[in-house]
Amino acid sequence: MGIFNSIVNGASSQFGREFGRAAANSILKGKNSYTIESKSYDGRIKPSDSDIIKSIKEIKKVSFVSLDKGNISRLIDISNILLSNIKFEGVSTLSEINDFKVLLELYNQKYAHGEALISKENNSQERQHLNKVREVFESKMDVFNSDLKEFVQKAQTKSIANKKSKWTTVILSFIFFLGLHNFYLGEIKKGLLSIIGLIIPFWNFYILIKNIIESFTLLFMSKDKFDIVYNTDYVYFNKFSFS
Repeated sequence: MGIFNSIVNGASSQFGREFGRAAANSILKGKNSYTIESKSYDGRIKPSDSDIIKSIKEIKKVSFVSLDKGNISRLIDISNILLSNIKFEGVSTLSEINDFKVLLELYNQKYAHGEALISKENNSQERQHLNKVREVFESKMDVFNSDLKEFVQKAQTKSIANKKSKWTTVILSFIFFLGLHNFYLGEIKKGLLSIIGLIIPFWNFYILIKNIIESFTLLFMSKDKFDIVYNTDYVYFNKFSFS
């Protein structure tokens, strides 16, 4: 069984190396989504829990016994729980990647514990079935790693293409303080409100002062801070590296 453990741990550690280096986060569609949220995987299963979080909680509840047959059965059960989650269909949030990493780490810990309790001489039909389940795990993890790697690499390429220049933003913001930089940054509604506000009596002075302050804020903002605020997807996805 040792060879199966090596293969499975190798597949899961590859996931950890490639996708665990960057802190998981929301998909970075908004400027304020770069804050990392701590998440609890404890407690009872709730209807609002995702399938992965439900699986984490289910595996956490598994406890082992003194008999080989019972422990093999539990290892098969937690392996089947994991297998039902090893699929990549795109993500709506990058925290899903982190959830899967937590699930994988928990599974490996539980498996190692249960494996240590089973006699090495055991070659029962249940044990052979567990071996086959682990083979399926290896195959699915290879596909999952490949699909997720492709997803991140495409996101990296897209983030580089869409990266905004700090100095282009600054120059546009200083053109008559019209708020033209908002259009460049993709904030169309904010840009239109800025221009419309400048032609409205009494309101135009407030908008002008606001635009001037924003222009100087951008001018003195560090490039790193600018990227975190306006190029969040670029900052996030370029934390990943692949072996």
